Amino acid sequence: MSKPTDPKELAHGLGFFTGTLTYTRHWCGTTVYLTDGAKYLAEKAEAYWLMDIIASAHPYYKHAEFVVVELVKTDSSAVVTIKHSPSQPPYYTQHIPYTDFPLEYVKLYAALGEGGVWVVMLPSEN
Repeated sequence: MSKPTDPKELAHGLGFFTGTLTYTRHWCGTTVYLTDGAKYLAEKAEAYWLMDIIASAHPYYKHAEFVVVELVKTDSSAVVTIKHSPSQPPYYTQHIPYTDFPLEYVKLYAALGEGGVWVVMLPSEN
């Protein structure tokens, strides 16, 4: 079992991503790709499940060109929402009954790219 990720260390590391050099295809073979920063978040926070939620919820936002993904953690549970913008109602909401996700809040973007692929990124990589 790996040791838990320190939230301050994770937040500090996320601050270094301002672009991406590579795009990693999501494991399920869909047209969802992760930037370096999104992959870093998934690896360091042991949160590939968050990327799985984004990929599996694609039918709910497939007609959009850009979405905001937010995870809000309260105690040991969390809510993930996918919406057009922070002020809009969500396309998709998922309640996570238990998580050890190290951050209280994280925001990601997913944007439609060339060839119809979706790219999941940190806001600083936009």
